Amino acid sequence: MAREVDALASRWGALSASVVTSCVRTAYGPIGEDGYGCSGEDGLRITFDSSLAYCDLRAKRRASSFLPLIGPEEVIMEIKVRGSYPKWLADVLAQCNAYPCSFSKYGEAYKRCMQRCSKPVDGKREAVAVCA
Repeated sequence: MAREVDALASRWGALSASVVTSCVRTAYGPIGEDGYGCSGEDGLRITFDSSLAYCDLRAKRRASSFLPLIGPEEVIMEIKVRGSYPKWLADVLAQCNAYPCSFSKYGEAYKRCMQRCSKPVDGKREAVAVCA
């Protein structure tokens, strides 16, 4: 990964932050005998992210600062586990009709920035580097 970042920097020059994402995260994982979190055998960790928002740092006007990425009643659940899901978890998810899908906070923020920062040119939308 470090080589990829180096290649990116050598190709594009100095890099700077362009988007910030934020959320309220509640994380669940195994608790050790001492009462503190531990990695556990299967490495199971489940997080729930709400109030997911982003800020376009390259926008000229940032009066509204953070803009929502999901609705106020929506929550993103992320499950991290080494190997396959424990049977009890797979059963619970199946009962709720919850199935894996892909979601990237930064990727979604980037798409939103590009939508807000594009302008019609001859009937087509063309991205511009800096938003108005």
